[in-house]
Amino acid sequence: MNIHQTIKKLSLLIFINISGIATAEEELIEAEGRIIDITEYKGPEIEKTENKSKEARTEYFKTSLKKLIRFNEDKVIFSTDRHYGVKTDNGRTNDFILGVNGKFKSAPDNHSHTDYQLVHIGDKSVTIHYKSEFDHRSFGKNKISIDEGTFEVDYKE
Repeated sequence: MNIHQTIKKLSLLIFINISGIATAEEELIEAEGRIIDITEYKGPEIEKTENKSKEARTEYFKTSLKKLIRFNEDKVIFSTDRHYGVKTDNGRTNDFILGVNGKFKSAPDNHSHTDYQLVHIGDKSVTIHYKSEFDHRSFGKNKISIDEGTFEVDYKE
């Protein structure tokens, strides 16, 4: 094996280790000290659920919510503690205005994150869609859990 082939295979191995996925069309990679066919590589198990953590997400969101006010017909004002926010030019803010399809995120975390989207503005409440991901790999399991669902939150002044 020449130096170029070795570098190419090592680069692929580093990519797979960092990303946790194999997307390249390479035939061979080195893993655990031996050369294996890329079809032998087992990426993380993906466990998908629907509304599994809905109740917990709803309650945690409500406890983190300082204010939720209808701003006008098609926008609402969110004010949260440090657990939820949006990116701005100056970093991140926990006070923001969103319309339908507007997005916000949970605070950054090493193992999990949750994306939120405002899907409906009602007379007394809003409906929020969530997609939460938890990476178990640093805890010894080759698995990523993904849960998606929606919950409703009443306005709060």
